[in-house]
Amino acid sequence: MKIKYVILKNTVTNILIIKEYAELDKAIYSLVCEVKYDCQVFQQAFNSGAKTDDIISLFRKNFFYPPAIYASSIADALKEAFLSEDDKPISVEFNDMDLFVKTPAPEEITQKNDKDDIVEIDKALEDDDIVKIDKPLEDGIDIDKVKGDKTLEDGIDIDKVKGDKPLEDGIDIEIDTENAAVEIKSVTKSTDD
Repeated sequence: MKIKYVILKNTVTNILIIKEYAELDKAIYSLVCEVKYDCQVFQQAFNSGAKTDDIISLFRKNFFYPPAIYASSIADALKEAFLSEDDKPISVEFNDMDLFVKTPAPEEITQKNDKDDIVEIDKALEDDDIVKIDKPLEDGIDIDKVKGDKTLEDGIDIDKVKGDKPLEDGIDIEIDTENAAVEIKSVTKSTDD
């Protein structure tokens, strides 16, 4: 909801009026509250160098109590009104939507985390550490003992194993990027030799 405060200073009648309006319908403001003060009280406060909090305490009442974030802006507008020579009205507008903290949508968070995970998995795959797999190959070669720069006995380079596609020699390895694990789907020996 949009809120507008209009400050009217009348030096002839020595009255300060603050009107609070709220936008109840699109571009239609309704008067919510009107408060009258003695101008001399504020003039003396500004002449004595009163701080913002002192000015706020002068205009806040039980029935007119703007939030602190609005009150400091109203105090600044009052200072501007009393420093100027004319009695022109000053308007201060706020939108409640500006007070809400914008949080990223869940999709944005998921996408960001997915990218971070991919980078971590890529770094893990680049290391020359031992690749951990629970099952040994059927022909007796334990994949736990194979490092990134070594090849399997039948000439397949473990560094070139990517994705979910089977290798031409019959070893089908699936890389699970979600759990950072490698699973051997099947091992078959080629009989074409």
